[in-house]
Amino acid sequence: MNRFNSAVYQSILRSKTALRGARDLHDGDLSCLEGFEFNANSPLREALKVRPSVSLTSGGKVRVQMDGWGKLSGLKIPSAVKEATDSYRLRFLVTALNFRSEFYEYVAVKDVAVTDWKDMEALDFEMEGTIPEGCMVIVTASLDCLGVSDTG
Repeated sequence: MNRFNSAVYQSILRSKTALRGARDLHDGDLSCLEGFEFNANSPLREALKVRPSVSLTSGGKVRVQMDGWGKLSGLKIPSAVKEATDSYRLRFLVTALNFRSEFYEYVAVKDVAVTDWKDMEALDFEMEGTIPEGCMVIVTASLDCLGVSDTG
């Protein structure tokens, strides 16, 4: 069983609202999934020193907030990567899931350009898109290294 399946399984097991055998992730304890790192070999928390905060607005939009950082304190990039490029993309992706209807939809994506040698201003924005009724929402963040051919 992979790490994510294990976290989902723990979430379902901890359900306090549905009977055993009738549970799904909608009934689960979603705190088991908070902060999950998909890439165990290169965790985002190690490369990106400032953690984004995500919330749901009263209007049903996903809001992302993140403190700014100084050029020397925000990113921890391996030296081999630093030699290749100083341009990165911080991507936020909102996905709506409904396991009971066997449905998922990519709702919104927002890319933020990051340059290693520049200060980064604080972020505060609402993601576009509408979350379908009855869906759970997962927000992922990734930091991608952009090579010379990726930057334009």
